Amino acid sequence: MNRRGSTSPWRQRGIALITAVLVVSLAVIAATSVLDNGHFAIQRTATLQDSEKAWGYATGAEDWVRTILQRDAKENRYDSLDEIWAQPQTLPVENGAITGAVIDATSRFNLNNLGVSDDQIPVGTGGEKTTAYLRQVRLFARLIENIEGGPQLISNPQQLAEAIRDWIDKDQMPTGGGREDSDYLILEPQRRAANRPMASVTELRPVLDSLYDPRTDDARKVYQLLLPYVTALPVDGVTPINVNTAEPALLMALSPSNSKLSQFSELRKERPLKQISELTTELEMSPTDADPTLVSVSTSLFLLRLQAVVGQGRVALYSLIFRPSQGMPVVLQRSTDSE
Repeated sequence: MNRRGSTSPWRQRGIALITAVLVVSLAVIAATSVLDNGHFAIQRTATLQDSEKAWGYATGAEDWVRTILQRDAKENRYDSLDEIWAQPQTLPVENGAITGAVIDATSRFNLNNLGVSDDQIPVGTGGEKTTAYLRQVRLFARLIENIEGGPQLISNPQQLAEAIRDWIDKDQMPTGGGREDSDYLILEPQRRAANRPMASVTELRPVLDSLYDPRTDDARKVYQLLLPYVTALPVDGVTPINVNTAEPALLMALSPSNSKLSQFSELRKERPLKQISELTTELEMSPTDADPTLVSVSTSLFLLRLQAVVGQGRVALYSLIFRPSQGMPVVLQRSTDSE
């Protein structure tokens, strides 16, 4: 019998064994953790390297597009959907691919056109006058009428145009049914009118939030509805719409009930207009509708949408490219989030 207070050798061996097992277990856990951390670090490094390569490919493709646009300007003085820059491209690269598309930025309605001066201008041949702003409002309203579901979601296009104008103009005087700071400060979150031209079409969203009941989803629905047809170009003055590339809904808004324009919409890829004079001779547009401040057959602004995928790396690039009359096109804006 063991004396009181003494410990059995078997018990001592058991404690030692348990301790050894615990030590080994802790060592295994620590080693596993180190290996996992090392694996994650290697994977993270590889992903960063892939992302850097993807970014390099993306900017390289952007430069290639600029070269294509410069070459196109030397070949002709019009821009249409049959030209090489307008064709979506997929380029294979090592361990990945680059996909991209270029669109004519003036194929959409420039929301900043609604900030144009309110000066009176003559229209037509009868000596009547209107304002440059009202001409843009009418065009914007007709565009909404031509978009499927537009009249149902946007019951008052003029009020929306006025709200956009107030977002752009520098004063705090509401334009008709427009909105200024006092209307934005009651929103959640609070905002103020930008009082400058829109830098991105995403600025349309707070304008819509000020017009629609926040308890509904209408502001988001209207934004998604208009997104394919509008843009926000950071340039001075009004940007005319290129009839050779314009979205059909916008094209038909230029000259309502013009059957020639409807036919041209179907054939323009094969038979684009090459001169501004053809708007009146070929499409039978009135001199008022064919005003060069409203319409064109060429453009100097292009939107590039590009995605480069290399291994685990992915880069999305959105660039606004300006092509001058001479020289290399330049990038005016670049984003990795949205247009």
